[in-house]
Amino acid sequence: MTTGNPEVLTLTATIEACRANPNLCVPFILMASYLYYHRDLSPPTSDTEFDQICKLALENWTEIRHRHKKLIKRDDLQAGTLYSLPEHKYPLMVKGAAMVWLDGGT
Repeated sequence: MTTGNPEVLTLTATIEACRANPNLCVPFILMASYLYYHRDLSPPTSDTEFDQICKLALENWTEIRHRHKKLIKRDDLQAGTLYSLPEHKYPLMVKGAAMVWLDGGT
């Protein structure tokens, strides 16, 4: 999935991609949290990597520009969890992308 839009998360994104473009932290955190908390599925990432992404997002929070940023609070990032976000608040595009990501889609 290639695009000129730097906010579009390719489904093979890793910690390195988020370091290169901190805006990618937002969809990565949302997709992983949706799978874990609302689908009872393990996202295709480790807890350690998720924690690193949360830390990276927190460090770059004022610079991050993403339309779904408002769904994540600084306290969530500090705690390393998005448990407090109810399922109905997740955008449909996040839910769909999370399932494709889980299935190994690219």
